[in-house]
Amino acid sequence: MKTKDKTRFSNPPCRLVVVSAGAGILMEGATTALNWAEVDPDEDLLLACHPHGKAFIPCRPADDLSVMGWLLAPWHAEAPLTLPELAKWHGIDLPEHHAAPGDAITERVMHAITSAAKRIHATLEREIRATGLFDLYRDLERPVTHLLREMEATGVPVTRGEVDLSATAPETQRQWRGWPARWTGVDGRVHPAWFNTAAVTGRVSSRNPPIQALPKVLRHSIAVPNGRFLVVADYSTADFRAAAALASDRTLIKHFASGVDAYESVGAGAGRAAQGRHREVGKALALAALYGARVATLADNLKLPISIVEQAIEHYRRVYPRLWKWREEVIAEWRTNGGLRNPWGRLLGPETEQQAINYMCQSATADLMKTAMLRIRATLGSTAKIIGQVHDELLVECAGADVATVAEIVETEMTRPVAQLPVELAVKVGVGRSWAEAAGGG
Repeated sequence: MKTKDKTRFSNPPCRLVVVSAGAGILMEGATTALNWAEVDPDEDLLLACHPHGKAFIPCRPADDLSVMGWLLAPWHAEAPLTLPELAKWHGIDLPEHHAAPGDAITERVMHAITSAAKRIHATLEREIRATGLFDLYRDLERPVTHLLREMEATGVPVTRGEVDLSATAPETQRQWRGWPARWTGVDGRVHPAWFNTAAVTGRVSSRNPPIQALPKVLRHSIAVPNGRFLVVADYSTADFRAAAALASDRTLIKHFASGVDAYESVGAGAGRAAQGRHREVGKALALAALYGARVATLADNLKLPISIVEQAIEHYRRVYPRLWKWREEVIAEWRTNGGLRNPWGRLLGPETEQQAINYMCQSATADLMKTAMLRIRATLGSTAKIIGQVHDELLVECAGADVATVAEIVETEMTRPVAQLPVELAVKVGVGRSWAEAAGGG
């Protein structure tokens, strides 16, 4: 994308369209409903990327204005920024454009909307460049946005049948009552709306339904049809590895590279009081203590005396001193500047010390996952597609004949070195006919 490109918006788009995952739902202000693959970015000014937020994408390669706006101030956006919100933010007049499904928008209003979108786009691009976010947007967020639209169109394969939620909490039962039929499209798949703008850290999530909140007892129902397989890959100790790289803690980085169990190393500080539970204790302390959790809370959760937890944390500080020095440096930077950037240049707006460390680690692992997703997408053949991303886990659907190759590609690309996080990466890869089976849940 070039700032001096005068031809990008030389002609008003011929139509306003909304892209829907599968159902083709018309929305306010839209004159046409299309699937993502049918859109021509040179012709179509999109009123929405998905059923949960309006975003114009007025050029090639397509730019998502809601994503561009969110990158500048991710802590303000609880939902995708709409065009009216972006226009108000930048003091740009936008005409009313509410239209019932099937109603045409007048040429005058369409031209006014197009002109406003062009001005908003130019302003956002200028601000993104000025704040040092353009590389992050161009190389990561924009291509990931397109990948998420492809995931929506592909959908998640499900199998119908009885689901037992009796052992889950009442709110879980209410949320998932009717799964999966309640969300299944005419193609027999669930088409969640995927977002890269729902969290300050940039972590991907979905809505309608929120696949990341799907109870484990229902994961067996995300299952592929005959002849297909799921490859499920899960990063191991992702946030702790990110912390090691961010801190440049050579001891911890060396432990990950040599296969030393870093959780066991941290938990060993609890001594005989936690004999046989050192890894459990270390796993609970590794990030929680680093983030700033209260000792009393940790002691209560681990069912250990406060003195033992304090002893374990002191041991943790001695074993990985650079990690704790980095913690102090991050907090000092946050206090001085009021904000932070992760290694990809992402702006973070923590409000507490705990958030400062948490956001740095989690945003790094979110961007690591996005990098891996783009690498995998570029390497996969036409018979395999990414269909879901949940926390540190990735779901890829493929043909049975290709499952070994796809599993190897996924593992290779997820563990391939990333310049922003110089630490050994580890991933667990499983294969099965359902999410539960591939993840080792039967």
